[in-house]
Amino acid sequence: MNNAGQEPSLRARQLDERRAAVLDAYLELAHRQGAMTVSIPAVAELSGVSVRTIYRYFPSKSELQEAASFRMSEQALFGGSMNDSTADNLTDQLKMLWSGLADNIPAVIAERTSPAGRDIRTTRLVSARKTAAAGLPPGANPETVDLIVAVTSSSMFLELVERMDHPPEVAAQMAARVVDLLIEDEKAGTK
Repeated sequence: MNNAGQEPSLRARQLDERRAAVLDAYLELAHRQGAMTVSIPAVAELSGVSVRTIYRYFPSKSELQEAASFRMSEQALFGGSMNDSTADNLTDQLKMLWSGLADNIPAVIAERTSPAGRDIRTTRLVSARKTAAAGLPPGANPETVDLIVAVTSSSMFLELVERMDHPPEVAAQMAARVVDLLIEDEKAGTK
């Protein structure tokens, strides 16, 4: 719906669909061959959109990478939130989150390889640290907080799922076990 509460025009929907096709093509190619080697002509061929049209949407390859990173975040990363994490539901939340990531591995890789993706991850770091600290005793060691953030990150997801071939559910259980050990260790240290 647009600002006037009306459905978008056919032309607007077509432009959105074409832009999405370009982003999806870029993400697929980034997954196949690595984000740094994707060419605009290859994106044009796979998406069925001309090179000239791609440059109308994205004046540079870095802008295309940036848009792809944001698309990935919108689609995959935080369809669910880990803001209410507790030791009891961490595994379920990780399974949900990492299943969403598994459906969008090309987008996760694009986020990992673009400057815009780095900015997105940096922005999320503050929230991730707050979430991790919420499950720990007050005054918890900041290094423990950062370890929990690292173990539950998209980097760990890629390592366990993409590189080591663990199913997302198993990878989530593995990461949750490590987090549980970190929490236990932190609690033992504060007694």
